[in-house]
Amino acid sequence: MKEEWVLPFLFLLMYTVTMENNKIKPISLIITGVVIIAFVALFVSAKKHQQEAAINAAQSDISISTPASLCFVLNKKTTSGSSDVAYLKLTTSDGGQNISGELGTYLAEKDGMKGTLTGSASADASGNAIFDGQYVNSGEGMNNSNEQLIKLDGTQAQLGYGDFIRTKNGSYQYKDKTKVVYSLAIPSVDCAQYDALKTVSGH
Repeated sequence: MKEEWVLPFLFLLMYTVTMENNKIKPISLIITGVVIIAFVALFVSAKKHQQEAAINAAQSDISISTPASLCFVLNKKTTSGSSDVAYLKLTTSDGGQNISGELGTYLAEKDGMKGTLTGSASADASGNAIFDGQYVNSGEGMNNSNEQLIKLDGTQAQLGYGDFIRTKNGSYQYKDKTKVVYSLAIPSVDCAQYDALKTVSGH
């Protein structure tokens, strides 16, 4: 029954039950009052549940649309006296279906590179999140685009390394994803400190 019909229905019910030969019977009045109170209580309860459901739905929409980020920074001295530096930030607003971010690696005695990431994430057999996407990067005057796997276990991110093959469009993809080795652990950091830690590392 629609809301606008509830009160007229109650008044009609009260009139029908309590009026007989134009006389009001006390017992009928009591019964009618109890019925009306019960209907009103049910009506108020239903309205409350509707309002709570609307609020919960709105909050759910807000939480889904609000971007969430994961941040990682590595700045570690090596035995040679140089430093291994890396940073990674991943951001999503839909639970991992669409992820964007940045990645930079500056390892001791190796060419440095930095670039942007786009892709998605799914869980592996161990329950770790695996980012699978494209890494558009530049380093030493060269621009490249290659597939990038990253394992996320809650405390660190590990980059996936493996043999690549060149595709028809000039980008690179893993020759065999099952043989990818995850290494270069980049510790998780508070995203509020991410930019400052990147600056300290010199990148």
